[in-house]
Amino acid sequence: MARNLLTGTGYFFFSGVTNFGDWAAVIRGLQPHWIWRLGLTLLGVASYYASMVGGGEQTKAIHAKDESSHRLRRLSWTPYFTDGILAGVAGVFNPAGLFYVIASALPSTLGANAGLLSLPSMMRKWRVNAEDEVAPIRRSIAWITAGAIAGLLFIFELGRGITWSR
Repeated sequence: MARNLLTGTGYFFFSGVTNFGDWAAVIRGLQPHWIWRLGLTLLGVASYYASMVGGGEQTKAIHAKDESSHRLRRLSWTPYFTDGILAGVAGVFNPAGLFYVIASALPSTLGANAGLLSLPSMMRKWRVNAEDEVAPIRRSIAWITAGAIAGLLFIFELGRGITWSR
């Protein structure tokens, strides 16, 4: 949930700051343009922060079990770095070339989800009720296998792109 929210809300910020992307195209021609860009940027900052708080609220009970934040750090940082590695490896197969991986895929993946890196620090100050605590998350070979298969499909099928006609 957090990753999807951070990617979606971070795009407002990105489009407002860089004047590039889908949302920049939406506000193109609207005047005064700088106000619309500022609005996109502020919407991005506010919604990104709200997404971090929402993601933190959903994982608050996990933090209660391990006050040292090691568990929460693993649960936040693992998807961040895994996502970056998958995007980079899949991008190597992109027929458009390595430039697009470095210029687009990695910055959008790693930049949009950077909130996952600071989530454990942000949550360190939060108070947690004992009744909110949850049981440990157990490893599941079935989920690990499904994730590995999905990752391989992402790399070898989507990484090189889908062509509808030849």
